[in-house]
Amino acid sequence: MDEQQETKKFSEEYKNEQFEFEGERCEIGDVLDKEIKIYDFAKMSGTYGEFCCIDGELNGKRIQFLVGSQVVISQLDRAKQDNNLPISATITKRHSEKTKRDYYTLS
Repeated sequence: MDEQQETKKFSEEYKNEQFEFEGERCEIGDVLDKEIKIYDFAKMSGTYGEFCCIDGELNGKRIQFLVGSQVVISQLDRAKQDNNLPISATITKRHSEKTKRDYYTLS
């Protein structure tokens, strides 16, 4: 490698424009059962499958948090397709008797 050549930074060369959200990062537990305004979201793939980063607002403060719930992701996809973002919603935790597992949903 030519020592004269400047080393590029990964973060500058491969910016993920859709993930450049404002706001403080928080956990889903911080927003659970509270009304939030959802401005946008970005879907990504991870070790355990698809998840999304939600760009939102809670009590007048801009926030962002991660959700792996396929139910929430499909609800957000539908809201975005219908041009309904931003939208107010509450993330709740429910239990499926069929699968015997908990999941998150928007209401």
